[in-house]
Amino acid sequence: MSDTFYKNKIKQSKIAIENNKTALSNSCKVQKQQMQRAHQLRRIPVSHFTPLFTNRTYTEQKKPCCHKIETKPVLIRAEKKSFWSDKALWKRAASNTFTCLIGCSIGDFGMLYILQTFYPAIAATMHIAMPLAMASGLTTSIILESTLLKIREKSWTWILCLRTAFNMSFLSMLAMELSENVTDVVLMRYLFNVNQFWSDNMYINAFTLAMSLFMGYITPLPYNYYMLKKHGKSCH
Repeated sequence: MSDTFYKNKIKQSKIAIENNKTALSNSCKVQKQQMQRAHQLRRIPVSHFTPLFTNRTYTEQKKPCCHKIETKPVLIRAEKKSFWSDKALWKRAASNTFTCLIGCSIGDFGMLYILQTFYPAIAATMHIAMPLAMASGLTTSIILESTLLKIREKSWTWILCLRTAFNMSFLSMLAMELSENVTDVVLMRYLFNVNQFWSDNMYINAFTLAMSLFMGYITPLPYNYYMLKKHGKSCH
């Protein structure tokens, strides 16, 4: 009886093992079908399918596409901009120089007119009239630029505005005044033979004034651009 019992146990075990193998095989087939469907949806490649009874996990490996064209990086050399090629700064420098020109010209030519009209003896003396005209032009220009700074920077005091305008634009204004007066003297006294700063001829006065303003404008313009580009300094 014991032999029959053990034989039955062995037979039942074999049947259980066969059933387990069949279930496992069916499970693998079902999962393989699912993986094939996933492959059709381009999720996980079938080639990387691993049976469930192993301890490995599924991993996606991206294969290089045969249709991709390998491109090599192209080095593009950035063109170095010249120091004097900044158009935006040229416009700002031109605007600042024009404002300075207005301030300088009001005092300069106004003083020359006053001297020639009311003090002809002083106007005839060049080494006295020119320094007075330049000092007057510098004064009116600093006052104008200080006013503009006060309008823009409302929290600044008038003393700070005056100091800033003087420190940032004194050399520019000095060059502007000198070029205006030298042009006036050269044209009036050596070209038109007029021993005065202003002539009775309206056309001579208009031409001399235009040339003086032009020279007074272009002379400090590169310096103003340089100060903006190199140091970021502007009087207004």
